Amino acid sequence: EKCSRLLKGMKRNRNSGPFLRPVDLVQLPDYESVLRAAGCSPICIQDIENKLMNNDYHDHRGFVKDFRRMFLNAHVYNPERDPVHKMAQELSEEFETKWTKFRKSLKDR
Repeated sequence: EKCSRLLKGMKRNRNSGPFLRPVDLVQLPDYESVLRAAGCSPICIQDIENKLMNNDYHDHRGFVKDFRRMFLNAHVYNPERDPVHKMAQELSEEFETKWTKFRKSLKDR
């Protein structure tokens, strides 16, 4: 499945570290409240992988939506100059590039 390949590529990316597992709420106790105030909710690559393995996505849109939510969360919580904000931006750009190629391959069938 192409979503699995895309997920693996994101996991291998040098910028993926902060996004692989849930945010440590001991280190960042205000994380969830900041996200909630912005209308967001936590998600990480591990959550996305679990949903994919459990067939919780009915189509590709949910998969893409979760990745975009993860990047939005990083931008909401971390100031623009923060390294995690920048890492999220770079990872997001790679995701969108790969997603565009993936979507095109679906249309070419």
